[in-house]
Amino acid sequence: TSSIGISLFPNDGEDEETLFKNADMAMYHAKGTGKNNFQFFTARINQTIVNRLTLERNLRTALDRDQLFLQYQPKFDLASGQISGLEALLRWRHPTRGIVGPADFITFAEECGFIVPIGEWVIHTVCQQQRAWQDAGLPAVRIALNLSVRQIRDHNLLASIQHSLAETGIAPQQLELEITETVFTADSDSNRIILQQLKSMGA
Repeated sequence: TSSIGISLFPNDGEDEETLFKNADMAMYHAKGTGKNNFQFFTARINQTIVNRLTLERNLRTALDRDQLFLQYQPKFDLASGQISGLEALLRWRHPTRGIVGPADFITFAEECGFIVPIGEWVIHTVCQQQRAWQDAGLPAVRIALNLSVRQIRDHNLLASIQHSLAETGIAPQQLELEITETVFTADSDSNRIILQQLKSMGA
């Protein structure tokens, strides 16, 4: 299959360099719309690519600048009405755009590999929050967090989780690791081994 970007002379550029650059942007747009298709260059594509690259550059410094944070959404037991657990939701406090939800940055964080350090930060932050709540006398609850395919493939995942648990003294059973079905469709044998190791830890 192929992803093709097309630019036309003279509307999309009057020299070779501009035409190639715009065709390249159209090609990346074709990849972003499902691959195996073609896209013509437009001013809208240009702005979309510029916005995406800007956001990606900003994201690379977001961790160092303490712009990422977690919100905890309660899960309720319908029978008892009691809180049965929490789900950690990642948010980005962007300096100019305000609060940015995961739908606007997680995909390209996965594509560029930056989801791995972000994921390590999420795991450690969840464990620290668990420790803080327990030290304050609150009952222990399971906190769910999402793992992406890229994180599952990372050879440091198990060590990162074990380090966070050991440092904070949190029991593995207090973490609930959520995965999508794509984990089982890519590198399924390798992923299955990682999942079995996570299960053996008690997470």
